[in-house]
Amino acid sequence: MWRLWRSRNDFLFRKINRSPLSEARKGIQEADEWYEATRTSAITPTNNQSSNLPTRRILQQWHAPPEGWLKCNFDSRYIQDREYTSSGWIIRDSNGQVTLSGCAKLQQLHSALQAEALGFLHVLQVTWYRGLHYVWFEGDNLELTNLGKDHHKIGPLLYDIRHWMSKLPHSSLGHVCREENTAADKLSHHASLMNHMYQVFDVIPNWLTNSL
Repeated sequence: MWRLWRSRNDFLFRKINRSPLSEARKGIQEADEWYEATRTSAITPTNNQSSNLPTRRILQQWHAPPEGWLKCNFDSRYIQDREYTSSGWIIRDSNGQVTLSGCAKLQQLHSALQAEALGFLHVLQVTWYRGLHYVWFEGDNLELTNLGKDHHKIGPLLYDIRHWMSKLPHSSLGHVCREENTAADKLSHHASLMNHMYQVFDVIPNWLTNSL
């Protein structure tokens, strides 16, 4: 209900017209995240319980997109003063089958937010070039996924992201917890180990299999 209210206000006062389907998906994601957070709190030992009890960890798993859609998880790694930004992405269908994956060394940036934004811009361009249309993008940087607001830290990048999203009108961007983004994170790490700037995998590498 809060997301509907915010979308209504943005439409009336800021002339931003968001996709109902995209807003519904984001609402479901936020509800799921709230549920997982409260469930984690419920199983944490209280002061009355022994401090020696092991803490149970809830393992987050990747969730498939609706039938007919693809889900693209992406991630970037920012290391201060490093001469490049490493980025990785993986696209899967509703059955969990990998359609495409890859990683790249992108230009040097000055913050983690900029790195995530550039990684997203890169995968938008790859997706468009490959002719994919119904794509649900997911990243683990919450600040980036709130594209409804102008952000002075990534100004030009945000402009380019909106331009490329307009070329993919059936796409959307949502937030996902880091545990569900493990495969993209591993691909991003692999980019820093490459001798070249860009790599696309036609088959799933062995070192990535356990993260799917």
